[in-house]
Amino acid sequence: LFVIVLGIMGVVATMPTAIHASKAAPLPAPVTPLLSVSSAYTITDLGTLGGTQSEAYDIILAGTVVGWSYTSAGAGHAVVWHTAIISGNAVITSTVDLGTLGGASSTAYGVSGNGHVAGASPLGSGVVHAFEGSADPLTHLGTLPGGTSMSSTASDVNSDGIVVGSSVTTNTAPFPA
Repeated sequence: LFVIVLGIMGVVATMPTAIHASKAAPLPAPVTPLLSVSSAYTITDLGTLGGTQSEAYDIILAGTVVGWSYTSAGAGHAVVWHTAIISGNAVITSTVDLGTLGGASSTAYGVSGNGHVAGASPLGSGVVHAFEGSADPLTHLGTLPGGTSMSSTASDVNSDGIVVGSSVTTNTAPFPA
C-alpha cells in the first residue's frame, strides 16, 4: 500500500494496488516522477469537519483514514473518514469528529485494522496527552511518571489495543515546566 498525502484540503492519492485504486493498468517500474499526468492514481478529497483544511496521517486496507480537520468554528479535531469503493472510486461514507480530551484540539495519528484510533489532544490545562479510542469520549492514556506537566502522544495502535507513542518524563528544555 502506497499513500501520498497532500496536506491541504485532505487529499489522498493511492497506487493502483491499494483499495482506493481504479482499474488502470499497472505502472511500469521505475516510475519517475512519482506523480505525473499519465500516472494511474485515484485522488479522493476527504473533505473537512466544516473548516478550511484537513490532513490525513494513516490509512488501513479497509479504507479508513485518520488525521485532523478544522471544524466550522476553527478548532482542529481528530477525524476518521470511512470510505467505500463505488464504481472503482473511493467515496467517503462517513466522517467522524473524535472530539478532544477537554482542550481545543486533537489529532489522530494511527488507526488499527479494527478501527481503533491513536492520537493526542491537549487537556483543559493545555498539556498534551495521548488517547486511544474509536469515538467520543476518547480513552485518556495519561503519561509516564515524571515532572509536573508532562506530555504524551500515541502514534499508532494495533488490533489488540496495544498503543505505541512517546511520553516526556522530565521538565527539561525544550519542554516547558
